[in-house]
Amino acid sequence: MEGQENSVATSKARIWTAHYRTAAVLLMCGIGYASAQPLSAAPEQARGRRWWIGSALVLAGAEALDVDSSRGAQEANPLLRGAGGQFNSAKAIALKGVFTGGALLFEALALRHHHAAEQCKMFAIANTAGAAGLAAVAVHNFRVSSRPASQPSP
Repeated sequence: MEGQENSVATSKARIWTAHYRTAAVLLMCGIGYASAQPLSAAPEQARGRRWWIGSALVLAGAEALDVDSSRGAQEANPLLRGAGGQFNSAKAIALKGVFTGGALLFEALALRHHHAAEQCKMFAIANTAGAAGLAAVAVHNFRVSSRPASQPSP
């Protein structure tokens, strides 16, 4: 009975991950389309906005990579843990969507009211730094999951 429940949970996690990947691709397409539209702002402001949009794409991709790298592994973060201490993709997608989506929404609203190129640059740097940190975590997760069980952790 427990094996069936675990199989159902794994299957649901895979479905959520597939949905998350689809949403990330759609988000990237939408932002790419929006960035291709002519902007009426000054060239420096338009360049800053393109950098910010690119950084938002990189951040969304890093979030998706982090979720993908943790699937099926033991999770140290109690907020992302499911039954048995395993990573719960549905919780991760929900939490990451709320926090990252909220941060990007805040940035978009701030940029709507203040079109300064410096502000675009500041948000782009913050997004890129966050994405770099998430990518490093994802690389670590992939390395840990591919290490044989008999090999000690570094």
